[in-house]
Amino acid sequence: MKILRALLAVLPLLLTACNDEPEVQIELQTEADISGYRVATVAGSCYDLDLSTRDDIELILMNNASDVLQALLNDKADIVVHDEIIFDPVICHDNGIKIACRGERFFPTAFMFKKSDADLASALNATLDRLENDGTMAQLKEYWLEGKYLNSEAYSHMPDTARGEPLRVACASEMAPIAFPVDGEWYGLETDIIRCFARDLGRPLEFTFYNTSSASLALRTGKADVLLGAVFVTPEREEQFLFS
Repeated sequence: MKILRALLAVLPLLLTACNDEPEVQIELQTEADISGYRVATVAGSCYDLDLSTRDDIELILMNNASDVLQALLNDKADIVVHDEIIFDPVICHDNGIKIACRGERFFPTAFMFKKSDADLASALNATLDRLENDGTMAQLKEYWLEGKYLNSEAYSHMPDTARGEPLRVACASEMAPIAFPVDGEWYGLETDIIRCFARDLGRPLEFTFYNTSSASLALRTGKADVLLGAVFVTPEREEQFLFS
């Protein structure tokens, strides 16, 4: 899958406390317009690697999307650069933020495996092909990416009924609609895909959340079998890991 880069700016960027002057808002037309602002993004993401080459912004790096959003809401940042899919219209409305403009490039994301787990990565590729061919992937995308889950009284996912050696899943996201926990259960597009994969393997699932900086380490040291959560594919990671 590919996730669209988006720039988000808070609506009431500056509030006037002592006079009747109107609120000041950021107006962005292109990525060049972020010059001079405090820009927050997730550490280790493609956006971090891209923005760290710029010396005309104050780059603020956070551990996850929730922290990035809080930096914006708490006036620690003026602009957020992050995945549009994470900041859906409901989140934007509820938090008083808007998509100021969309970025000019796409960055690929994928499930990540150790180099030694080529068979496991190939098995997931087979599951992804099956989900595309039998229409399941289209249903999952419609439910999670088109906002249908927002109208559900209870989020749905396939039950985990298998027994035996668990498939240990490292989650690098805690944001809907990709992967997020509710009362100890994990939901979202990528978690549903991995549930389909575990069912094909006949293995139960074991989910653990890791922040961005430690998720790859968990995979490398054998604490996890697969990493999910809108994981960016970078040349550096491709040298060390396999991607679905």
